[in-house]
Amino acid sequence: MKLSAPIYFVVLLSLAFASQQASVSTETRLVSLDANGQLVYAKDSQGNRIPDFSHAGYMGGGVRLPDVPVRVTVQPNKDSQDDTARIQEAIDEVSRRAPDARGFRGAVLLARGAYQIGGVLKIAASGVVLRGEGDSADGTVLRATGKPRTLLLVQGQGSWQKEGADHKITDAYVPVGARTFQVDNITGLAVGDTIIVQRPTTEKWIDAIGMNQIKPRADGNPIRQWEPGAGLTFDRVITAIKGREITIDAPLTNALEREYTEAFIYKYKFPGRIEQVGIENLRSNAQVFAQDADYAKSSYNLSVFARVDVVKNGWMRRVTVEQYGNGLVVVGNKAKWITVEDSAFANSAIPETRAGPAGIALVGQLTLVQRCFAEGRHLHAVVTQAWVAGPNVFLDFSAKGEFLDAGPHQRWATGTLYDNFKMESGSLKVENRGNFGSGQGWAGANHLLWNCVAPQILLQQPATAHNWAIGGLGSIQHRPDDGTFEAFGTLVKPRSLYLAQLRERLGEQAVAAIAK
Repeated sequence: MKLSAPIYFVVLLSLAFASQQASVSTETRLVSLDANGQLVYAKDSQGNRIPDFSHAGYMGGGVRLPDVPVRVTVQPNKDSQDDTARIQEAIDEVSRRAPDARGFRGAVLLARGAYQIGGVLKIAASGVVLRGEGDSADGTVLRATGKPRTLLLVQGQGSWQKEGADHKITDAYVPVGARTFQVDNITGLAVGDTIIVQRPTTEKWIDAIGMNQIKPRADGNPIRQWEPGAGLTFDRVITAIKGREITIDAPLTNALEREYTEAFIYKYKFPGRIEQVGIENLRSNAQVFAQDADYAKSSYNLSVFARVDVVKNGWMRRVTVEQYGNGLVVVGNKAKWITVEDSAFANSAIPETRAGPAGIALVGQLTLVQRCFAEGRHLHAVVTQAWVAGPNVFLDFSAKGEFLDAGPHQRWATGTLYDNFKMESGSLKVENRGNFGSGQGWAGANHLLWNCVAPQILLQQPATAHNWAIGGLGSIQHRPDDGTFEAFGTLVKPRSLYLAQLRERLGEQAVAAIAK
């Protein structure tokens, strides 16, 4: 299969609008423009509003991805049976270099040609980039051999390390979209501190949303009712302190309700998290995985091109992969400020006995996926997983194929913006997935579909949260617990909410910095 993300993106946009003549509306209640062209947000009775999603992406949004100098070049060897070791040696050589003033050690350039990868390539140091000479079939091609697995691991080590005591949030209610809240004391806290805002899940809240009453599966497979736990972990920076009021750099994408939980913050350090790392200009094919005897059984979901975790300020751009069982990239739960752009995923070798793969899976927060493409059959074009703290953004994403779906996949991911998301077939869903899987239940809360186009749109709204669809084209799959639809059947202005929010926060130069 030949796949070119930019070409298919243009084609799919044409397909999406060919059959419907959409008017353009400038009037929306939830987000409107005032006389000066500034965004105005409606609030509900509790103060909840659509969040500012513009903090998603590399360096907190609006920063051009860097061009890191090449330090080592690897040439293809047509006689090699496995190029893993010599590519890893090049990565390790660059990893040993001292970082420059910007934190970059350098790029490893894989010259144009084919490379056989029988192992796992690993980037485990800050400031390292793996770069090819193009994601076309005649560019730099990594051919996966051996057993299904993650081919490229970009990952630091460890976790958030608490410093000092917990600070209890004392507000009775902190609404969605808020950046300020009160704490019991500010001892040991200062502007610039990195903090965790923790929203634990409790039995009372689980009962309020009905996730301790998930119905049994008809096939008899076990499910798990939701249980109390750590819940949502928002990774933030203190930008101001006034009395006992804390201001953070990016908004919360779930309310903090003292009726249901006791939220708190704590300062942390994270010495093992790496940064300024990237993957660029590569192509990879994993067709050989489909020949594995266990591929249609236990090994299928192990087949992923790249996993990015324990990373901040990282990126993937201009990467195309084919035939991976479970996708282009998984962004893990300890990753933040990641950009994935101008990249593509295709899979036509899905075993009939397995659920469809996910082109891109987000578990981390503050990730921007823009101008990407997925193609396949029985494909989850994009998913979020469990307890995902937003905001996260899919901007100008397009999907092509048969029996597609996209949307949050399980257990309360919060604050995802689907901005100009286009699907040729299937459904864009924000729903209660009930007893799917092991009891995935309410998959997404405080999600926004903005000017999205899909044959079917399913938007449900759980208790204690909102889900919104503003603008867009498609057939609404109504449910008794529908979310909020506004100006649906038209396309609203601004065309992109993410770009409008970024422009308002950082100026036109920030929008230009992330343009293609």
